[in-house]
Amino acid sequence: MFNMPNSLLGGLGGYQIIEDNNMVDLKNPQYHEQRRTWKERLFTLPWQPFKKTKIITTYPPLKDYYLIGNRLVGHPVAIRELKRAITA
Repeated sequence: MFNMPNSLLGGLGGYQIIEDNNMVDLKNPQYHEQRRTWKERLFTLPWQPFKKTKIITTYPPLKDYYLIGNRLVGHPVAIRELKRAITA
């Protein structure tokens, strides 16, 4: 959580910008397979040495912002895009 100087925000001075990593799009998960290392296959519980791959699930960032009082809440990627648009 940080406060941006009024010079960067222009007309949005006085708003507190909060970055929240939990603001992700749960409706559109992305899946990809990753090979398991021998160490992981032999030394993890439950023991499954013949299972060669695992499925990794990632969620894309939510592009929306929420204005709560004088606070602007969003995912760090969306906040970065907002700052880039304001300073440009």
